[in-house]
Amino acid sequence: MKNILIKIFILISFFSFSQTVVITENEKQYQKISRENYTIGQINSLLVSYKDSLNIASNNKNIKEVAFSNLILSKLYYKLGAYNESINYGNFALKDYEKLNDTIFTMYCLIGMGAFYGDIQENEIALEYFLKFEELAIQSKETMALAYNYINMALIYSDTDYKKAIAYIDKADDFRINNKQDKYFNFYVFNSRANIYFKQGDYEKALNSFLEAYPLLDSNHFFYASSCSNIAETYNKLGFIDSALYYNNLALKGNPEVQSMNNFANTYAIFTDIYLKMQIVDSARVYFELFKKYNDSLILNKKIEYVSKLKVIHETNKLLENNKEQKQKLDKYKLQEIFLITIVLIIIIALVIFFIIYIKLKLSYKNIVKESVQSLKIEQENIDLKNTLLSFETTTKKSEINIENSDEIFERIMDLFVKDKLYTDEDFSINKVAEVLDTNRTYISNIINSKTGDSFVKLLNTFRIKQVKKMLIDDKNKFLTLDAISRDAGFKSTSTFNRVFKAETGVTPSFYVKNKNI
Repeated sequence: MKNILIKIFILISFFSFSQTVVITENEKQYQKISRENYTIGQINSLLVSYKDSLNIASNNKNIKEVAFSNLILSKLYYKLGAYNESINYGNFALKDYEKLNDTIFTMYCLIGMGAFYGDIQENEIALEYFLKFEELAIQSKETMALAYNYINMALIYSDTDYKKAIAYIDKADDFRINNKQDKYFNFYVFNSRANIYFKQGDYEKALNSFLEAYPLLDSNHFFYASSCSNIAETYNKLGFIDSALYYNNLALKGNPEVQSMNNFANTYAIFTDIYLKMQIVDSARVYFELFKKYNDSLILNKKIEYVSKLKVIHETNKLLENNKEQKQKLDKYKLQEIFLITIVLIIIIALVIFFIIYIKLKLSYKNIVKESVQSLKIEQENIDLKNTLLSFETTTKKSEINIENSDEIFERIMDLFVKDKLYTDEDFSINKVAEVLDTNRTYISNIINSKTGDSFVKLLNTFRIKQVKKMLIDDKNKFLTLDAISRDAGFKSTSTFNRVFKAETGVTPSFYVKNKNI
């Protein structure tokens, strides 16, 4: 919980810095991109727009606009969680603004890069950027920006150097005392100090600071629920159960529309711990189930969000290509008569509409094939198949199995699949596995189920279908028939292969072959 809050505070100080300087037109655009929440489609459109701006600025050799476009693209990719692209564009922007001696936008870049690296827990790199930012803020006398950066430094150091963390939060506190600030800045100071104390196990000091921060927010604020949960968790650590229950109940009364699932999960986790200490097992069990529900939802949402982001990046690149094609066509006809230009534009628009409609009809199944092929290629280069199988999440209840022996036997089972590739034998069965390992089929079945959550047959089909897909994308096998490839993978009949392939991939083998090179 504390690490998540630290990331959020760093980002808030990142956005708040933009309020401390004289506003230019570019800064207004930058602030809007930084603060507002956008849908996937809006980010998609903005990426296209600013990449076009970057191309135009590059062609015109306008270094200032090139730098600004790179800075915005860095922010947009950050919103997608595409950190490599974000950091690359951010570095380009930083180098250009340093050449231009533009102090304010150099500071934007520095605190942005610090936030990016802080978010991926590369604290040493983040500190380098925050220290450079501090140097420029002192030189340019941007005291408010400097104060927010003190909070950044304190939170970064809170994991490694307690004294430095306290020293930086004291500097932010001095600024708060000597300068009239809004309540939110005061909240960040108090809450950040409390988090540092909490990490050090100084719960009494942490509680005092949390209680100073709490009254500064109303129930509609994003941090209200987490603030109440922080107090509850601290009271719980100190053994004041009644107070812990009171504040944890307040956390649930916050506006649900502004709360994250993480807030709910954390609140239910605290309830579980409190009721376990009180030995009220039934209540503890109820809240644990609620915690598990929200925690599982968080994991699922992260997976869905990741897939969505990958698709957006892919679709954005396609839109950029379409944009370039349209511009080339327009350039060819720009010197002709207005009537001809109008006709060409109408034709282009009609073609684009037809293309979009056609793509929508075909996109779902083609995406399945495309993602499958990409996944296989990445897996062949970077992923050890054995480790992948061992990392499958177990979704079934634990069976009555000897844990010490089961790990060894499961490893030997995997060797039969991964090293010996016995699954390519069409007569390979669980009985053969039991015979080779000198045990019985029931024990083998239970071990596979407990480790992977799947049956032996499901595991066998997974290996065979993966083998088929690998052979299909290998150009060395382009002259082999589907029937020959399926038999090489261990399938006895074409009908069984077709049925299993469709169940595993969502498409037929023939459709997969036709679209694997898209």
